[in-house]
Amino acid sequence: DKGPYVSALTPFVAERLRIPRPSVQAGVMPDGPLLDGTTGLIDWSRVQSALDRKVQEQEQDGVQERELLFQLAGQSWDMLIKIEPAEFEARYAGECRAKAHGLQAAMRILNHARNQQHMLGLTLGLTVLERELYCLVAGGVRNPASMILREILASDRLHETLGHTAVRLLSTLFSPGSAGMNLRNVVWHGFVCKEDDCHLDKWSALVLVVWLSLPAPEEATTSPGLCELSDFDHMFVGSHMDALPEFPNLKVMSWTSTLVIPPGRMELLQMGLTALGNKDHLSFMLLALPVVEHSVRLLFCDTNHDTNILALAHHDEYFSTLDGWGQRTKHQVLLDSRLNHNGEANLLYDRLGPGVMSLLLDLSLIHISEPTRLLSISYAVFCLKKKKNVYQHSGTILDTKI
Repeated sequence: DKGPYVSALTPFVAERLRIPRPSVQAGVMPDGPLLDGTTGLIDWSRVQSALDRKVQEQEQDGVQERELLFQLAGQSWDMLIKIEPAEFEARYAGECRAKAHGLQAAMRILNHARNQQHMLGLTLGLTVLERELYCLVAGGVRNPASMILREILASDRLHETLGHTAVRLLSTLFSPGSAGMNLRNVVWHGFVCKEDDCHLDKWSALVLVVWLSLPAPEEATTSPGLCELSDFDHMFVGSHMDALPEFPNLKVMSWTSTLVIPPGRMELLQMGLTALGNKDHLSFMLLALPVVEHSVRLLFCDTNHDTNILALAHHDEYFSTLDGWGQRTKHQVLLDSRLNHNGEANLLYDRLGPGVMSLLLDLSLIHISEPTRLLSISYAVFCLKKKKNVYQHSGTILDTKI
């Protein structure tokens, strides 16, 4: 965490995430109120009317949708900061009851917003929103085929359930390219933090209100809480989850001497370690995983020649990430043994050594040994060959005896 902060966003991406001032000021609503005055949920008919008016005024792809998202984000934030937790719980208990993660998730996101923990609220909100969209497409079927977010947004079932307007806005919010904002990937892959001044508070509020405004999935199976072990099969969870370590005297500040964490991310890691010390494992994971990924990304670029461009989030290129092995021919996977652009060896293996690389591979890969394993995961998967305590990956053999 030494030196000045250097943004991991290109100017184009950063500008896409910065909400114009009129949209973040309370009471300024160029298209009128887009939230229902009684429920505080999104009034999709008003959004559709506003979108129709904008389409007649300009033809630029995505501009109309982004303007409406900016207004929705500002109005969502204005509504949430005025509501007390008890009132919020009473108002939205019904909407939350049928959703995959229930009222507990909504209350946590609200409390993060009230406590100025916007990055934590946004990562949690994006997670539960993606899960809810997955449940809507799955139609209440237990363990259906896994899908990434792009496939969920393109599904006919989601269009039938939400309508064209809602899917159009969600696609703009989450899709990459010149028309989209790619919010989910920019946040979860660790490219953004509060120093970028990208209105994380407003986006967190919008994600929560969008989630609350979604209809309940058919035959929904509600989890009793967040990240329940019952959500996963026994092979994914493992056999030692009942022996999670405790960290009652965790020395958070002692971690600030590390040279691995880049500027702007240490506060997030400190918050995560504090949560870990308080046995809040979910918050620790939500905060630590994006920080770890971005830190590994910077180490990768510092170690390998001609890769500095991969340290940034570009609007028109695939990100360099820890996951995404299924599309590794299209983008650089940070733990791949070879560099995509020239085929040379990934020197990160030499810099970090086999022990650390094996640990990172275990954290970022999903090991599949039978077809039913795939069905428990609603994101990208990759298969490793395992033989006698040795993982074979892309031509590189790593001894797991550390």
